Amino acid sequence: MKTSGYDGEIDLVKAEVYSENDETTLASVSYTNGGFTLKLPESVSDKYLDNFVKDYLGDDYEGITVSNPNVKVCEVNLEAYESGSDNRIGSFYHKTEDWEGDLYYVEADLSITGSSTDEYGDTSKFSNFHLKKGWNIIYFKHIGYIYEWTTQVPEGAKWHFYYSK
Repeated sequence: MKTSGYDGEIDLVKAEVYSENDETTLASVSYTNGGFTLKLPESVSDKYLDNFVKDYLGDDYEGITVSNPNVKVCEVNLEAYESGSDNRIGSFYHKTEDWEGDLYYVEADLSITGSSTDEYGDTSKFSNFHLKKGWNIIYFKHIGYIYEWTTQVPEGAKWHFYYSK
């Protein structure tokens, strides 16, 4: 991934996962010459996997068709660390003005189609949502009470860095 203007500020990029009482680095790499190439592991420990349907859709998802409701996933954060220290200074996201993409490990293939409105009036819509076992980017857009999900790369999506200092 190439970004620009951060040499000397960012020293290290880590792929991190979180559970209730744990934070683990799955992979790390030096940030040099305006970018990095991160090699992710082939799998993720079960202790970091959550049931996608239960944790993201809840118990009531009428109107949505799920190919495998038992598939587990793990969201991974790409965190940047300050040169010469262990201070996290920001995160990387794959996004456009409307869509934000996050990196996920998926234990098996998963497809979801349709839309559903929950008891609070929030609607989740799934289009072009097909995950393959392994590493994927899931894109998410939230406008009002509508939450759209896709795995198709939105036009113009690119990597962005956001300071959190």
